[in-house]
Amino acid sequence: MIQAMTTLRQLPGSRTTVLTVILMYQFTTIVAAIEGCVVSGTFMGSFLNGNSFVFAVPSDHPIAQKERSLLETVTGTIDNVVPKNLVDDAATNNLLPIIFASILFGLLVPEKEESGAKSATLRVVDEVNFVVSRLVTGLMWLSPLGVGSLVLRSSMSLNLQDVGSSVGILIATVLMGLALHFFVFCPLVLLLLARRNPFKYYRNCLPAFLTALGTSSSVAALPLSMICSGKNQIPSHLGNFVLSLGATINMDGTGVYLICATYFLAGIQGLHLGFSQLVLVGILSTVCAMGSAPIPSASLVFLATIMSAVNIPLNSTFSLIAAVDWMLDRARTVVNVGSDLTIVAVVAKLVPDVASSFPHDVENPNEMDVSGSD
Repeated sequence: MIQAMTTLRQLPGSRTTVLTVILMYQFTTIVAAIEGCVVSGTFMGSFLNGNSFVFAVPSDHPIAQKERSLLETVTGTIDNVVPKNLVDDAATNNLLPIIFASILFGLLVPEKEESGAKSATLRVVDEVNFVVSRLVTGLMWLSPLGVGSLVLRSSMSLNLQDVGSSVGILIATVLMGLALHFFVFCPLVLLLLARRNPFKYYRNCLPAFLTALGTSSSVAALPLSMICSGKNQIPSHLGNFVLSLGATINMDGTGVYLICATYFLAGIQGLHLGFSQLVLVGILSTVCAMGSAPIPSASLVFLATIMSAVNIPLNSTFSLIAAVDWMLDRARTVVNVGSDLTIVAVVAKLVPDVASSFPHDVENPNEMDVSGSD
């Protein structure tokens, strides 16, 4: 998140162009959050609210959830955002104040020393981020063993028939939300705002979509995305800038997924998310998606954060999400990349003088330090 904020401060070009890009990305992410709430509340809710798939979850702590009003939800979230003890928040998986502190730190930290070199603080942040990414990537090799153990524990305590049916509902709901965004919303935005033919435009983007599907990483698909934008007559310097930024802050597929997964984990434990809680989940999903690490399944960490914010117990049912996340991760990465490629065409149309607003020697995207999420 610190790197994302420092990247925003260093963006080239006119402020109007930069603001247009950021607003468009935030617009699509908010729409994705709304779509996630709609498909969760309608399709998934029709199955889960009947208590047919509510599991008796063994736990040392009884499940209790107090319905809060919208005002209580907003004030409680604002109070939680203010950092009190960052070490304790990290230890208790309360990442919301850490995200807020990281945003402020990234916006205020000096970028360069007097000599013109990158500041020592940012160099430390880069090195820490590199070490953590390498560590998490290494741990991902052990994830099949860990996920298998969690699934085995759940299968011993839960009804396998109900588990299979409920997970199928989750997968169908997530894919429905992602399809709504990818096949309906993005083409409409491309047609109405960019005045482009969606069929021709997305056909040229097929290599980037296939790469995203195979790698589960929008960063890995970034070079292909830039090549595809060039095929669609997008200026290379504009494509490099907008797509690199999109790999950092535009995670529409992740927003849909986090909302559906949160609603699912609440429903199978017999908990009901009211309107105020759905609003909070949508806001947190939008914010958390911006700070996810550029590695597959990184959003699982933020899913746990959102669960704690709306008082959903974190127990053995979480393993059901981890077991299918690898598959859904690929689908939502395609949506992330598709949204990036849509916005770059919109920006090229809305800001006609963008070619002169951006220098042609923009840093090579393969060498940029981006921190996108899937």
